[in-house]
Amino acid sequence: MFDHLKEDGIAVVNVDDEHGEKIISDCKAKIVTYGIEHKADYQVTKYQLLKDKTKFTLSIKNVEYEIETNLMARFNIYNLVASIAALHEYGLPMTSILPYLNQLHQVSGRMQRINDGQPFNLIVDYAHTPDGFEKICQY
Repeated sequence: MFDHLKEDGIAVVNVDDEHGEKIISDCKAKIVTYGIEHKADYQVTKYQLLKDKTKFTLSIKNVEYEIETNLMARFNIYNLVASIAALHEYGLPMTSILPYLNQLHQVSGRMQRINDGQPFNLIVDYAHTPDGFEKICQY
């Protein structure tokens, strides 16, 4: 997919992914990186996974943004930062992006929190592979 991008395109690449380096080395488009563990253009510097939301700090060109989202789990931080990077790189200012991050529509059955007044946290997830189980357990 990335190999077919044109030179005037933008590739948003997860530098924490084991395939990130290969994508970067082969891609002709402008490379924009994001990550938690490795230095990136869109760098998550700290995060908190809470029972009903996620908070994280996103650093972009030495400017930090405090982000709170209703999405839960570490994999959702990656997905959200990739989306933020794509929107921002295509010209949408961060001030236009940030207000929408706290009430995103979730995919049913994907780290879906069920709150029916019970005294415990109940999460539904359709994970069915070893990798999927590992990702939800990182919550």
